[in-house]
Amino acid sequence: VPATLKSQETDTDKINAIRALLSILDEHDDAPGWAQDLMQGAFGREAASAVREVAEAIASSKTLDDAVKARAEAFGAAYERYLPFKDVVRATYGATSARYRRIHIRANGKLSVDDPEGNTPRPA
Repeated sequence: VPATLKSQETDTDKINAIRALLSILDEHDDAPGWAQDLMQGAFGREAASAVREVAEAIASSKTLDDAVKARAEAFGAAYERYLPFKDVVRATYGATSARYRRIHIRANGKLSVDDPEGNTPRPA
């Protein structure tokens, strides 16, 4: 019998554990008794949907990973174009102008014009 689902380290391990339990129950559910009771109970009703939900979570995790990688790849090119733009704005309007501060995002995620802790960005 597999360990509990909470002790399974990966989603694939969880799916395999549920399938193993279903297989064990399937071998013993011909005669009335414990296996038939479990298959007709909450576990039997929810096992198939749990496997489907975990499989969907695995698929969406892969999709998210692909999106994160694509964003990381695009960041380098975008940042290279951002730096000259930032320099032009600073040269045109000055380092303390609202236009220049608007194009800076602080580490806390706030725009520097909205950040009460610092009125001017650090020069780059």
